[in-house]
Amino acid sequence: MNFQTLLKKRAYLFRVSLLMIAVTCFAGCQSEQMAEKEQVEAIKDVKLYQITEPHRSFIEPIEAAHGKQTLLTKEVFKCDIRLTTENFAENVFKCQLRMTVTGDKIRMDYEDGSSLYWDGSSAWVYPSACDKEDARFDLLTWSYFILAPFKLRDPGTHMEMISDGFVFGTAYPRAKLTFSGEVGDTPDDWYVVYRHPKFDTIKGLGYIVTYGTSVEEAGKETHGVTYERYRSVGDYTPEHYVLMPTIYNFWKWSEQGDFQGLPHNSLEVSNMEFQSYDPEVFKVPDDVREDVYPK
Repeated sequence: MNFQTLLKKRAYLFRVSLLMIAVTCFAGCQSEQMAEKEQVEAIKDVKLYQITEPHRSFIEPIEAAHGKQTLLTKEVFKCDIRLTTENFAENVFKCQLRMTVTGDKIRMDYEDGSSLYWDGSSAWVYPSACDKEDARFDLLTWSYFILAPFKLRDPGTHMEMISDGFVFGTAYPRAKLTFSGEVGDTPDDWYVVYRHPKFDTIKGLGYIVTYGTSVEEAGKETHGVTYERYRSVGDYTPEHYVLMPTIYNFWKWSEQGDFQGLPHNSLEVSNMEFQSYDPEVFKVPDDVREDVYPK
């Protein structure tokens, strides 16, 4: 099952569920120029690491621009997320997301009272009678896109510099991120990371999704996501800040580096904040069923 099929299934399940509450469409996006102006103000005082290796010269400016050092002093990231179809026309799902800043514990709470839990190795659906499908995919996919700027050199990652690519006519430095065979559910996934040439934040990712399918099949349908409308999580100071996008637009994408057409889905992130770790929040309750990786 490919990535767009999974998203289409989410849209169908949302439409037919009587328990989900309709929400108003997002009022609109700010222009790219306004987003870049905000980034200049937020990033202008960032101090970069000393660069000694090619891959470090790509990764470390991203970590500095996003505020990884500050992130690692935090415990839990909380936000509301809403996945929509093209032009925010229809909700696929809406929920509250809480996760440790390393992504090893995740919880997603929906408006119908159901919840998804990731305990570090298994995905759980509450209550057990809930008919939500692909919980494991949802828990690991959306959290990864949000934490991606901070996970570029996690254990088992490999980075290779490649030629610049274009995002809507502007050239961006790029590197390809791959994984060792023992990493996660889908170590055959790969990502092409676009770094903003001025601000050093991630501008976008090209990627394949091998979840529930073969590498060969996944390679026939490549995807892209652009990171837009950055905001500081909490108060911003030049020494202590964390920058994250509030809009993730998903596109058709080619390995030549092209983001094509119009976004087919958008992920909106709001009400971002950090919290202290409470083990009760991530404790898997009774009356759950496990959602396993598809064979």
